[in-house]
Amino acid sequence: MSYRIIAASTESSRTARLVPCGIIVIFIFIFIVVVVVVVVVVVVVVVFVFVFVFVFVFVFVFVVVVVVVVVNKDDPLHDHHRYAPDQLHDAELQVEFLTEYPRDPSRGATSTSSLESPSARLLIASSQQ
Repeated sequence: MSYRIIAASTESSRTARLVPCGIIVIFIFIFIVVVVVVVVVVVVVVVFVFVFVFVFVFVFVFVVVVVVVVVNKDDPLHDHHRYAPDQLHDAELQVEFLTEYPRDPSRGATSTSSLESPSARLLIASSQQ
């Protein structure tokens, strides 16, 4: 009978020694799982933010470029391809400027005399057709 008590007490002491070790293993396992989950969540969030910022910047730049090109397409000051010779384009700008801001007659030139230049007449004739 004393043998059984010794055996029982030996087994309970082994169990008592294994239980704290088992709890530590469980806590370590939970800690590892939590760390892995937190790292994965942080990586996913960082990647999502970078992708979102990249897409937002790309779309913003694309829209700005398209809007600038479309808005300036009909603007004669920004349309350098419509007028092949630079002189005709310069004459058009000169005519527009002189029409809006005529020269001072005290300097010897009036808006009508400046509009009688050959390039201005060519421009006026081409625009009336």
